[in-house]
Parts: sequence; structure tokens; C-alpha cells
Amino acid sequence: MKIILLIIFLTGILTGQNINFRFDPDSESQAKTVTSYSSFWLSRTPPFSPYGAKRLLVSAGYSAPLKRLDGETWILPDADLAVKVTNNLALSGKVYGFSTEKDQPQVVGAGIQYFFGNEEEKSWVVTVQRADLKGLYSFRIKSFTFDIRKWMPWSIILIRIGAGSNYYKESTNKATGLIPARMEGQTNYIAADAMLDIFGITGGLGLKFHPDRTFLSFFLQKGI
Repeated sequence: MKIILLIIFLTGILTGQNINFRFDPDSESQAKTVTSYSSFWLSRTPPFSPYGAKRLLVSAGYSAPLKRLDGETWILPDADLAVKVTNNLALSGKVYGFSTEKDQPQVVGAGIQYFFGNEEEKSWVVTVQRADLKGLYSFRIKSFTFDIRKWMPWSIILIRIGAGSNYYKESTNKATGLIPARMEGQTNYIAADAMLDIFGITGGLGLKFHPDRTFLSFFLQKGI
């Protein structure tokens, strides 16, 4: 029943988002902003707790930048599936599409999480992830993320905190004199997630901070 509720929640987030990925053909700065924000959203990594014996994780939620873009508040969907294949190694994937007013974006990606620490507690995790954004009128993008986090229980809350770097390579579908055919960039960030288990489903809030772009996330996840 809990998995069914999570699937219903996931279905709800994949439609009707308040997002415009289209480039203004007369603004290079707007194109660079849309590209960098899109890649930073794709850099979200699924929080797979090292505690407990659960091997499968289903996660779904929303991410939103705290800064409005062109007068609009972007609300972007997140969906991840992860499998822990050993006590030290988990594999994750993103495969989903959703609708905006003008586009049908598709997200495809995969990642590796490696847990390490002492013999009793592997509370550190390194994540390497790639995620591609396709199906847009203006551009397509490849996003690469390297992330290191520390897991810490605090009372009834579980915290994941650390830092990372996000790199992207963008290809513009309809380049003009003002819009480059290709754009590349890097975003370094610090990040934290706080999670609470409620009746077997974990609810969480996440924050990824960079001086020019900060994202807030809300997610639900279920481990099996």
C-alpha cells in the first residue's frame, strides 16, 4: 500500500509544472541561466541511508530554486530508483518524462554511490552521477555530478550533509548569433538533507546552496 501511495505521488509530480525551458533568442544571459539551473536541478542525488538492511529505494519529489526566473517560480519533478548491491555500493537511476506548457522533457541518468567508514558504521558516501535532459525545443544537456556526504542521526531525524560539484555540457538546438551553439559550466555547492520516517515512509527536505542558485527540495521515499 505504501508503494502504491508513492507511485500516486510520483504520477502527480510529472505533469503541470510551472517551467519554461525555451531560450529567448535575443538574450545570451537568459540562455546561460536556464542551462545552469537545469543542470543544477539534475544534480540531485537520491539519499540512500547506510543504516539498516534495505536494498531498494524509491524516491519522488519536487525541487524549486529560491530565485524566480523571468518572473516565474520553477517547480521541477524528481524521481529516482536505487539498489544497494553490496554493503558498500549502490546503483541509482533516473528515467522519466513530464509535461510543461511548451515542452515534453525527458530525464535519463545513472549514478554510483560508494559507502565507506569504519567496520561498524559506513556513514560517508561518495556519489558519481550523470543525468541527461532531452526532448526540449531549445537545447539538450549532459549533467555530471561528484558529491561527498556524511550521514548523521540526530534524535529522530536523519541528516545527510556535504558538498559537491556539478558540471554540464549543453548543445543548443537552434543557435543564433547571440546564443552559443555549445555552453559548458561548473557549479560548486554545499548541501544538506533532513529526513524523518513516518509510518514506514520517509519524508525529507533538502537544500543545495550556491551563491547564485539555491534549490530547495521536498521528497518522499520508501525503502524495501
